[in-house]
Amino acid sequence: MTTCRICLEECEERTLCLCKGYVHQACLDQWLDISGRNECEICLQPLREEEEEEVEEPSFAALFSSVQVIYNAVYAIMLFLIRDWNYPVGMAIIGQSVMIILFSESPIHPENVLLTGKWTNFMTLTIVYGVSYATSMDLTLDVVSRQWRTALVEIDAFLFVFVFLLRILVGVCRTTTFHGT
Repeated sequence: MTTCRICLEECEERTLCLCKGYVHQACLDQWLDISGRNECEICLQPLREEEEEEVEEPSFAALFSSVQVIYNAVYAIMLFLIRDWNYPVGMAIIGQSVMIILFSESPIHPENVLLTGKWTNFMTLTIVYGVSYATSMDLTLDVVSRQWRTALVEIDAFLFVFVFLLRILVGVCRTTTFHGT
């Protein structure tokens, strides 16, 4: 008759270590958990493999957020540095198109990418516009340039509302198609 070397009850399970004793798997697991050891107390051979910590892949949402923050930081710097806002605003529209293409294979729907991009671009533009107006940075501009900047903010607000309504429409269509009604 063989006995478990931990609980001393009858046992038919052999250990996996070099000393080839008998031990119940449940007894061994409990002893390893309580002792904090990973090896046999007699022959010091490892009894179970070290658990590797799982490294989580960054989610698409985290990646998208990071790209969006960097993109808007560059956009804000361009708005501060370039007097003619036609170029940065045009680059923002091109940038949003690139973002939609970049994240087209992600679980994030393209309309959500577009809405998030338009919202953050609009917020960046209005913040830069407000700061430049409040700090009198735009006093060096002529009246036409100041009026054009105001018009660009208004156009961007209109585009934001349009994209928001488009997002709602696409969401309704997607839901209707999904539910089959």
